[in-house]
Amino acid sequence: MKNILAVILVLAPLVLAQEKAEVKSDPNLPEGAGKKVVEKICTKCHDSEGFSHSRNSRSRWETIVDEMISRGAEASDAEAELIVNYLATYLGKLNLNSATAGKISEDLKISNELGAAIVAYREKNGPFKLWEDLASVPGIDLKKIQDKKGIVEF
Repeated sequence: MKNILAVILVLAPLVLAQEKAEVKSDPNLPEGAGKKVVEKICTKCHDSEGFSHSRNSRSRWETIVDEMISRGAEASDAEAELIVNYLATYLGKLNLNSATAGKISEDLKISNELGAAIVAYREKNGPFKLWEDLASVPGIDLKKIQDKKGIVEF
C-alpha cells in the first residue's frame, strides 16, 4: 500500500504537468472557433508551424482533413467539420472577388482604406481575373504585397 501511495505521489505531478502542457495555446495558429480542436487533433502528428503557413481553398482543406482521418487521425464528423471550418477561415485562400474589405485588409496586411478601394474597384469594374489586375486599383503597389500573392485566388 505504501508503494502504491509513493508511486502516486511521484507520478501525479508529472501527469498534471503533462495535462497543463496539452492545454497550452499554440501561438502559430490564429485565435478562432475550432482552434482547440485543431490543436488537440492535428498537432498530435503535425507541428502547427508546418501547416499554419499553408493556404488552401475550403475544398482542398476538406480533402486534406479526410486524408488525415483515413491515415488514422481520430476525429468525429463534428470535429472534422470544425477543423475544416477553422482552416478554411483562418488559413484559407483569400478570394478577392468575394472577400470583404476588412478580410482583404487583414490578409494582405494593408490599410482598411486600400481594402475598401479593392472592393470599390471590383464592384465598379467586375471581378479580378489575374493578380496583375490589382495594379489598376488606385493606391495599390503590387511590389509591396508581392509576398501575399500565394494566398490569393480569384
